[in-house]
Amino acid sequence: MRLLALLIVCPAALAANSFKCPSQDTTGYFPDPDQCDKYWDCLDGNAQARYCADGLAFNPRRRRTAELCSYEWQVDCEGKVLQAPQGTGVCERKNGYYPHEDPDVCTSYYICNDNNPELNNCSPGTHYNIAKRVCDWKEVAQRGACGVKQVVDGFTCPGVGKEGHHPRYTDERDCRAFFVCLNGVTPQNANCPLGELFDDVALDCKFYALVSSCVDYYKEHPLLKQFVDEDGDGKVDVNFELAQYSQNF
Repeated sequence: MRLLALLIVCPAALAANSFKCPSQDTTGYFPDPDQCDKYWDCLDGNAQARYCADGLAFNPRRRRTAELCSYEWQVDCEGKVLQAPQGTGVCERKNGYYPHEDPDVCTSYYICNDNNPELNNCSPGTHYNIAKRVCDWKEVAQRGACGVKQVVDGFTCPGVGKEGHHPRYTDERDCRAFFVCLNGVTPQNANCPLGELFDDVALDCKFYALVSSCVDYYKEHPLLKQFVDEDGDGKVDVNFELAQYSQNF
């Protein structure tokens, strides 16, 4: 009975560990037809099985370089298997990019190198995109509760984020106030300097007399006579708040 079992197992074992090097290229590295993180090292037609580290896969495009293996998601592994995961803790595999263990922490992720996790943080306004394994705009990353848009005084930034882009929006409650969307997604309150109002066409602060929609805003203000724009640059000549601050020190 034992002999019969050996006869059944051995052919499969032999097939799993055999590979015929290409006749036209007898020396080099070649992918295994069934396992994505396994490859064959051919030397003068003699093949020896090799394996990438856990979390990596053989990359045929790099077979003539020193680094033969890439992260498994960077390689086309469709229809192929991978070795059983060997990682522990936050490292699902020994090597790779993985989300924070707390599902409510969307701005951090781990880079695992030989089962050693290193915590990394995304830039402000972005979340770790589990599918793409990169930091991405919140609306694109779609991280559930973490993806809920922030609200400030009833205002939510309407657009999709763009790094370094901080658009402004009118605050309908106050002619001097406006909202700034940091990186297009994180709202913050802001105010024009005294003597200026927010122009909802230019989306910028301008000398009060140039903003006709709020012409009476400073009508009763005690400093009205001091709000001047002699140089004609569209801004009040004196920053009264800064001047007041300087007098206190």
